[in-house]
Amino acid sequence: MKTVDALQLHATSPNPLAITQPESYLFKHPETGRTVDVGAAPVHAALFGFLYFAKHRIWKHFWGELLLGPVTGGISWLVYPIYAERIMRQTLISRGWMAIPAPEIDRTAGKFVVLMVALLWTMAFGVVMTFIAAPNF
Repeated sequence: MKTVDALQLHATSPNPLAITQPESYLFKHPETGRTVDVGAAPVHAALFGFLYFAKHRIWKHFWGELLLGPVTGGISWLVYPIYAERIMRQTLISRGWMAIPAPEIDRTAGKFVVLMVALLWTMAFGVVMTFIAAPNF
């Protein structure tokens, strides 16, 4: 399996904040050999929220999602999964992990799960806010 230097990959990319080809990447730790698939990050962030970032020790986004959720009325909980893959890529690259092109994986089901979780969160938030706004209803 060919290992690609993530910094070299960014240097050749037209957008340095996004790794676009192939769609999914595995990241491998150079010393321990542990691999992480960042392609599933949106699904995991949608299902587990701020706990996903805690698991990967990304404390800035853990606290951001935890504190911004109530302040924004839950909207940040819907937005964070969209950017979770980018957050994971940037964090792993900054920590020195190596990008390994992953085999093509169909992410259609995962994208559907993200949309359904976002819809359920929105509906649940609406129900809770209805009871808070009209407690005698």
